[in-house]
Amino acid sequence: MKHILFLTSTNLACNPRCRKEVELALDEGYKVSVVAFEMDNWTKDKERQIIEVLKDVTFYHLPAGRSSYWNWLKSVLIENACRWLYKFGIRTTWVIGMAVSRRSILINGLLRKINISPDLIIAHNPGAFYPAAKFAKNRQSAFGIDVEDYHPGEGSDPFIRQVNEQLLKKVLPKAAYVSYASEPIMHRVFALGTKNKTSPQFVVNNTFAASDFGVPAENKDIQYLHFIWFSQNIDVTRGLEQVLPILDSFQDKVRLTLIGNLNKSFFDQYLINRKYVTIISSLTQEDLHRRLVQYDIGLAIEPGKDENNNLALSNKIWAYFQAGLYILATGTEAQSSFIEKFSDHGVISSLEETDLKRTISSLLDKRDIILANKLARWKYAQRNSWSVESNKLLKSWKQTN
Repeated sequence: MKHILFLTSTNLACNPRCRKEVELALDEGYKVSVVAFEMDNWTKDKERQIIEVLKDVTFYHLPAGRSSYWNWLKSVLIENACRWLYKFGIRTTWVIGMAVSRRSILINGLLRKINISPDLIIAHNPGAFYPAAKFAKNRQSAFGIDVEDYHPGEGSDPFIRQVNEQLLKKVLPKAAYVSYASEPIMHRVFALGTKNKTSPQFVVNNTFAASDFGVPAENKDIQYLHFIWFSQNIDVTRGLEQVLPILDSFQDKVRLTLIGNLNKSFFDQYLINRKYVTIISSLTQEDLHRRLVQYDIGLAIEPGKDENNNLALSNKIWAYFQAGLYILATGTEAQSSFIEKFSDHGVISSLEETDLKRTISSLLDKRDIILANKLARWKYAQRNSWSVESNKLLKSWKQTN
């Protein structure tokens, strides 16, 4: 039985993409191990539930916080030291790998202790990229990298962005394969000169199993058009601040449901007096997908806050798509390409007040058509499910074993 080791610098509860790959490997008969992190936040209970479900997986969980104080302190000191070394021009692969994230140091430490020799190592998230490459070399194994986001384009810290760019340049050319979560991300990474012409490079869209989404429910509430938005956290910088004042103008015709972990200050500032808004605490992936089919319009309101936000296609837009919802998306590069490809499934709008108000008004005018075509959208989306996307991974896994 071939053995795949998955490395992530987060955990499966907040990384659905990694979880899908783990489940795929199990379904295909691989022996599976996972290195992930215990985080003292909303993912804690959900990670435990996942562990209970994935009984055939060997998990190695590292504490993300200070519960193992010496290991935490050592990782912080090494991370800071490597960032100083980088600034002084010492830019070896080890220095870059350790400078990206202290979790790289923690993963490295664990891998030195466990006695396994996987056939393939798959890394998710930058903190796992260097440990995967190093462990693969030590064990004479192959390794693959999944680039879910354009990491050099995340956030506002130019130093961290530069270190992430250098990490991709150092590690990706050595990988047996590299998968990407969107076409724009893949082409932007290629522009860095990372492409290895002899290893597969391909997009694996963030779709889910078709069975996750039941037959769409008919909206019998003729009074309202039901909007839905979900994320890990209900908070600022996600576009809600711009959308809510516009929806106020239509509150006698719309209802909005927000699903996620609610930031209290956001509630106090933006939600407390908006009676047309319903808030639901974070759900498991399974419960979320079952619930989505009840709604009409999915909000994919990415504000384009950084380069990655412009290039990435979120789990959110694919989940709306597979649930048969009509999608109101903002015009990031990735989302514009998506709606252009699936033009019957949504519309593009900016977050500018006049444009957004016009778009929502148009959706209300087309309400009957949107609802009448919901089942057709759901049926069409089934041909773009995880069973199709996962074949790309299986092909590469078999080639590298």
